[in-house]
Amino acid sequence: MKTQATFYFLLLTLIWGVSELFLRQTLAPFIHHSAVLVSIAASIIYLATTIFGKGKKSILFIAGIITGTLLIKLLSIPFFGYNLTSIVNSLFAITVEGIIFSFLFLVLKTNKIETILLSAFFGSYISALIFRVIGIHLYPCNYLLSFKGTEGVFNFLVYEGFTWATFSVIFVLITYLILSLVKVIKPIKLNTSK
Repeated sequence: MKTQATFYFLLLTLIWGVSELFLRQTLAPFIHHSAVLVSIAASIIYLATTIFGKGKKSILFIAGIITGTLLIKLLSIPFFGYNLTSIVNSLFAITVEGIIFSFLFLVLKTNKIETILLSAFFGSYISALIFRVIGIHLYPCNYLLSFKGTEGVFNFLVYEGFTWATFSVIFVLITYLILSLVKVIKPIKLNTSK
């Protein structure tokens, strides 16, 4: 079980981390590239809660996936010549998305698709709100500055929040359908005590 858990842990960390490292750069011309990355985060965390279950030990694996993704994202400094200040919002977004989606997916007491999709939807909106309110103070990039003041927060939630939520629902639904059809991944029993 430890080998299987380690494999899934590394796989999910690499998928999310490499997506953050290279897709942000590749998808930059696409107007909704942030929505794609948020959706990948939602899918990864949903997969993690499906694979590792919803017990206390699964929280450690999920925290490790978030930390590993942050460390991979830091590689954009030597790879793309960014400085730490310019990626601080990305690091903050990864952390917020990871925590919010983890909380929502872990507290679910059901595996009903409606509840899962609602969690993805509202998790995206909550992430968008936190990102806009705090991100503008961490690294006030031109894009965030275009959503100034209370009206700006509202417009950000209407424009970005809805897009993030829609993409996240689609990505998580696809993930759910693939898992349902393939039925390969079953929750790993992390209780190693005899």
